[in-house]
Amino acid sequence: MNILKNSTITAKESDIPLIYSGDNVDFWLINTKFEWYKYERDCIILNGYSFYGAIWTFYGFKPDKYNIRLKYENSQSINKIPPGLEYREYDGFWIGEVFTPWKTLYLT
Repeated sequence: MNILKNSTITAKESDIPLIYSGDNVDFWLINTKFEWYKYERDCIILNGYSFYGAIWTFYGFKPDKYNIRLKYENSQSINKIPPGLEYREYDGFWIGEVFTPWKTLYLT
């Protein structure tokens, strides 16, 4: 599976909230759907849109049974985040990785 991202506008700082220990977050892709992409890749793609204008495409799926989970990983305590054309530096980020539970997904 591969991932593409495109953005029509520059993300603002308020568009991508910082998540602190103990916070909950919802997956922020909207209007997500699986579609057959026959033109170049002849595969199933998953398209979704973030509320700040980015378009995310996950491609390379074929009809099959998948076991999926998400992984969040961060290796740096200091990160630069672009709230526009400038970068702001933040310190004190959690370092490590977290996995969601495995789920089964059937594409037929």
